[in-house]
Amino acid sequence: MKLFESDKIEFKTKWQDESCLETVSAFANTHGGRLFIGLDDQSNPVGSINTKKFLKDLTRFLIDRSGSSWDEYVVDDGNNNDIDLNTIKKFKLHASARLSIADSKISLDHLLEKLNLVTDKKLKRAALLLFGINFFSGYIDRRYH
Repeated sequence: MKLFESDKIEFKTKWQDESCLETVSAFANTHGGRLFIGLDDQSNPVGSINTKKFLKDLTRFLIDRSGSSWDEYVVDDGNNNDIDLNTIKKFKLHASARLSIADSKISLDHLLEKLNLVTDKKLKRAALLLFGINFFSGYIDRRYH
């Protein structure tokens, strides 16, 4: 089935920051749409694209433009079961002399909140990076393989 450009479909031969962002913005301000990269105006494939590299570069570009860093984003399926309680215990022990919030009696939820490691009760990537159980093997395997 051949696709045609419309108010909900746009073709670009390659990612060009301003042009593509203008299209994405227009879709966001209306009823949505689809932007196809690597197609000419007649929906014919143009060149080849390394999808993995493109998605990595696009993600980096969007994060850079947002003013946020990788670790500030929430992990939608992350929860307190992903936190290593022994690591939290060690953190409290070593940090209590310098940080009043690291008191041994503070709850896990309260500690994570005070350390700015949650947003709307969802763990940020930083929480899993600092205190996560098998962060690198579990998190990365679930999302990037």
